[in-house]
Amino acid sequence: MAGQLFLACIFLLAFQFGYQLTNTISDKEKYLDKNFDEFTWLTAHNSHINWLDNGVIELASNQNMSIDQQLESGVRGFMFDIDFSKCSDFESFFGTCKCQGVCLCHGKCSDTLKDGFSVKRLDYALKKIVKFLKNNPDQIVTIFFENYLNDTKSLQRVFKRVKYFNSLVFDPYSSKWDVLNKGWPKIRQMVDADNRILIFDDEKRASRAGQKPGFIRSRDFLLQNHYIWMNDYVKVNISDFEPYKSLFNTSSPSIEISRCFSLDKIENRPNWGLNSTLKMDEREHRGQLVNSKKLFLLHHYYGVVAKRIYIDPITVKLMNTKELIAERLKKQCNPALNGKKPNYLALDFINQNTFKNVF
Repeated sequence: MAGQLFLACIFLLAFQFGYQLTNTISDKEKYLDKNFDEFTWLTAHNSHINWLDNGVIELASNQNMSIDQQLESGVRGFMFDIDFSKCSDFESFFGTCKCQGVCLCHGKCSDTLKDGFSVKRLDYALKKIVKFLKNNPDQIVTIFFENYLNDTKSLQRVFKRVKYFNSLVFDPYSSKWDVLNKGWPKIRQMVDADNRILIFDDEKRASRAGQKPGFIRSRDFLLQNHYIWMNDYVKVNISDFEPYKSLFNTSSPSIEISRCFSLDKIENRPNWGLNSTLKMDEREHRGQLVNSKKLFLLHHYYGVVAKRIYIDPITVKLMNTKELIAERLKKQCNPALNGKKPNYLALDFINQNTFKNVF
């Protein structure tokens, strides 16, 4: 990509998006002087579940662009499902093994239809991210692992194999950054230190992942709404959806907008949701950031193409528009989160209606 990529866009929702690209010096300086948690970073849900990378058929895909194309389009958060896959002697002999080692699957590596016909190893994606960051020295990328590995050793070996990867990793637990006490640093500090990759791990199996250098326990630094799309209908003001008025046959429509409730639970209940508000000055777990300092990851998608038959067709068309996202935040998320804005906005099909006519 010609020239450096500078980021500084104030979105209509007052999000400051970290993925809008501009080449002006003043915008670059504004971007560099803001703290990392002042931005909303565009994030691709199941970034690898697409035809171009993993050979996933359209009905089972989450994205229509390759990882390279996502990077060039401004995606700065990548959600990867990882599992260890071992080929049988039969597969090795006949050359039918899709992937061996730490692989990019859809959930656990078990099914060609959902995983893809050309499943890639994790190295494949990490090399692309490192290459992009080396070519664009003021950019920052976050990786979210849905991790089905039994331990972190195999993952650390992958990191070691990918040239420059470990040197780029940002470790918020280290004395150098100490985010728990100091808060999130400025973009300029992260760029100058060349620590520009954040790795969040959900610890599905490796429960002590956050104790290893470079891994961030998701529960320590993230607030997340549940990724399930609920079939809730909310009455909206037609004037708030001006560019899409032709979709509606009434001036006071109800459209499907899923509720927001916490992915994490305490005593088997969501931490926040319809009937409970997040307490911004409390810690949910020992050693965690207080909630006011945590990053908020907004899951905003209904899943693979095949699920469209269960979703209101108007909602499908509006899913990635600023209007629907704003309405969901206002009506469903903000009351429970005291108006906290997303730091990561996770979407499916990034190239479909994502903030059209905004830039």
